[in-house]
Amino acid sequence: MNLNDYRMNAYKSASGKKTVETNKTEVPKSNAKPALSLEPEKKSSKASLKPGMIKTRSNNYEVDPQVKTATEALTQGGLLKVPAPEKGKEDVYRRVAKFLILIGVDQAALVLKHLTQEETEKIIPEITATRSIEPDEASEILEEFNALVEKVREGGGTHTAQLILEKAFGKQRAKDLMDHLNVEEEQKPFVYLAEKQPEQILSLLKDESNPVRALVFSYLPPQKAADVINKLNTSDKKEVILNLAKSKKVSPEVIKSVDKTIHEKSLAQVEVKTNAIDGKSVLAEILKKMDFKTEQDIIETIKDDNPELGEQLQEKLFTVEDVLNSDDRYIQNYLRELTDVDIAYLIGDKDNKFRTKIFHNMSIGRADAVLEEEAVHKPMLKKDCNEITQEFFSHLRHAWEDGELIIKGRDDDEYVE
Repeated sequence: MNLNDYRMNAYKSASGKKTVETNKTEVPKSNAKPALSLEPEKKSSKASLKPGMIKTRSNNYEVDPQVKTATEALTQGGLLKVPAPEKGKEDVYRRVAKFLILIGVDQAALVLKHLTQEETEKIIPEITATRSIEPDEASEILEEFNALVEKVREGGGTHTAQLILEKAFGKQRAKDLMDHLNVEEEQKPFVYLAEKQPEQILSLLKDESNPVRALVFSYLPPQKAADVINKLNTSDKKEVILNLAKSKKVSPEVIKSVDKTIHEKSLAQVEVKTNAIDGKSVLAEILKKMDFKTEQDIIETIKDDNPELGEQLQEKLFTVEDVLNSDDRYIQNYLRELTDVDIAYLIGDKDNKFRTKIFHNMSIGRADAVLEEEAVHKPMLKKDCNEITQEFFSHLRHAWEDGELIIKGRDDDEYVE
């Protein structure tokens, strides 16, 4: 999928149920003509993929930790070093904050943790303060990102682009991305429709003939095609089904022509947010994707500047205080799954309250064994302590969210010990 497709995924990623309430509307941005006929068209010599566009399906991959290098390339390319805003334009950090909201919490967390403390402290308040992003503004911000990608490619050539992608996503995904740069015509027809909602597909095909609709449906996943067909009126539904049943071979040129027309229309179909954005919830989701130490440092920084905001964010996260208030029986059971070495690294950089909570939920003999392991392994690498802590907190957080763990002060219900 090209960057325009990525733009639409960015809107979707930023409109998750936990972070944003959406009112979906479709905004036409092109004058693409409907594919009214299945007659072949002359081949166009123009490539449909613009310079700087990358076709990808980011939701199917996990980003490699080495994304830092690519992040630096983009920030140095202009994301945080754009010229001073003209009079009447918003602050650059506010714009970056909106960009992070648009690309989704997973990618935002990866970018945020590689920025300087000064940049982070300026961006975070802007994220929490963001209430809405208008469709035109969102499009403009993502176009700026598109320009940065194009700038990087033009400045370094194909080889440089390959290296950046390898460092960001690993060799295999980099190869996949590069392979898709200029081969849109080789892609399976209508593949970009698989991620769209039935209502969106129906809107794209509303001006098309039923034979064209049948052609498109024949390339969709069966369930997706059925969902769209069910939304047609009775007459069209019957005709489309008959066309599917009687479908014959269609020339590749005709398929390519229809695919191109529908694809152009899909690029103009943007799912946008017109309702409020809960900036604090967005930031909380971003922080959840970061390591525990960074999360806590950012919370403390916010508390120093704005205690009320810090408390509101803390309510949305899982903190040391939550561990101290967690049900002992659950802690005991979970500690049995961990090795003595794991627990030694877990308590290695914690205060006495946390250590006491852990030791209280194990036998004296095991506590002694853990202390011995701690002594043997010190000095400990900070990153190793952070890693086991992140796993521990993540496990407890999910257990609480799933209703398996009781936390005093978090749950409204009262319990009898």
